[in-house]
Amino acid sequence: MILFFSKIIEQYNRRVNFYIEFEIKTVPDVKNTKSLSEKEQKIQEGNSILKLLQPSDHIVLLDDKGKQYSSVEFAGFIEKNTLRS
Repeated sequence: MILFFSKIIEQYNRRVNFYIEFEIKTVPDVKNTKSLSEKEQKIQEGNSILKLLQPSDHIVLLDDKGKQYSSVEFAGFIEKNTLRS
């Protein structure tokens, strides 16, 4: 299953990079979570994400409960936000 997703992500990365610089960064899991509360785990995860970001980065969070875009609408969203940068 992981190989399946890896291939899809790699293909998407190639397609998007044709139009705009695009990079996927993976945040490692927080270690030794047994002694941490859920809130402390989230804080550590957030700090790990913040360490990877640059001031000029534009972040798009993909969430199945978020706003739904068609492919064309998402392309327009990316284009609009790229022109702002």
